[in-house]
Amino acid sequence: MQYRPRLKLYKDSSGNNTYDPATGQAYSYKWWRYVDRVKGKIVFNDFNYSKTTNKHQWDAKSLLEELGIKIDYFLNVPNGLQSVTKDSILKLIFKAYLTNIKAERSHKYKKTHVSEVPSIIKAAKLYGFKITKQDLAKTKKLALLDDENRRLKARIEAKVYRNNLKAVKAKFQTELNSTDAISI
Repeated sequence: MQYRPRLKLYKDSSGNNTYDPATGQAYSYKWWRYVDRVKGKIVFNDFNYSKTTNKHQWDAKSLLEELGIKIDYFLNVPNGLQSVTKDSILKLIFKAYLTNIKAERSHKYKKTHVSEVPSIIKAAKLYGFKITKQDLAKTKKLALLDDENRRLKARIEAKVYRNNLKAVKAKFQTELNSTDAISI
């Protein structure tokens, strides 16, 4: 991204990726905000919106690093930082709890996502949202219920599959036996 003195912006060659050092905001395609300065802190949206936007994000990270600007918080907000709500923050916390629940049962996942929760709460405070202990308890309980429902659904689907497989095998065996009787 190059600095355009007349515009007082950093822009890529296509003009679709911009960073305004005065506001601390970066946009992809002039509407999807993925860098924000809130109360002096830099918030970076690392949601993978598209391949092009991922490149825009990578370019902006490089630019911020080059300018000596530290990213304080990372959020993963699909609709961009312009649409941060308390609900979207709680969804991020829910995902972090759910990932940790899966990690506790599997060696595949790293148990790091719960450590993201305090950072998400701090970023929420920057945007003026208060996440209470009750919000956290309710969100954690919802994540546990969601995980239990997902596992129960998988068990039921496996049982239905096994029963269907047994029925197909039995039907095949019956047809095989009746074919043997005719050919003799």
